[in-house]
Amino acid sequence: MPRRFTIDTGLSATVSGLHYPADRHSAVQTLLILAPSAGASQYSEFMHCFATGMATRGIDTVTFDFLYMEQGCLAPDSKSRLEATYRAAIKETQLAIPSCHRRQVNGGTYCVSNCC
Repeated sequence: MPRRFTIDTGLSATVSGLHYPADRHSAVQTLLILAPSAGASQYSEFMHCFATGMATRGIDTVTFDFLYMEQGCLAPDSKSRLEATYRAAIKETQLAIPSCHRRQVNGGTYCVSNCC
């Protein structure tokens, strides 16, 4: 069961993050911060199944929604707002999950193609 936490975007708004804790029997000391693709939510079946699967394989996984999705809008935020939200998700995740990880991986369609 994922644990919810709040991400302060620094844009006078917050978004929700979900932490899927790694199975401690197979933990590999890695944290995956996963952004949803355009038009998808962290609550989609794919995101939930993917995050759960990674956690089962020993990888702490965090998902989050961008501001427009959290606010129920159809049109994506501007590039600067998307990037600010992703940077805030990274920062807040590092604060919210106190476990020491040797590796951090940032992923998702937007991240790969634009800001990371």
